[in-house]
Amino acid sequence: MKKHVLCLLQVCAAAIIFAGCATSRHSTQWDYKIVYGPGGLEQEVRKAAGDGWEVVSSGGGDASPFVILRKSK
Repeated sequence: MKKHVLCLLQVCAAAIIFAGCATSRHSTQWDYKIVYGPGGLEQEVRKAAGDGWEVVSSGGGDASPFVILRKSK
C-alpha cells in the first residue's frame, strides 16, 4: 500500500511540473517601440505607459536620448 501511495505522489508531482512548463507565460510575444528625442521625451513615455507600454531600456545621453518600450501582443 505504501508503495502505491508513493508512486501516486510521484506521478502527481510530475504532472504538476509538466503542467507548469506548458503555461502561456513561457511564450509571451512582445511589440517593441523606440521613442527618440530630447524635446518631449518624458511626455511621450508617460503617454505610452498609459497605453500599456513599459520601459525596457534607455540610452543616448543628453545629445540624442532614446527609450525602448515593450508591450505584450
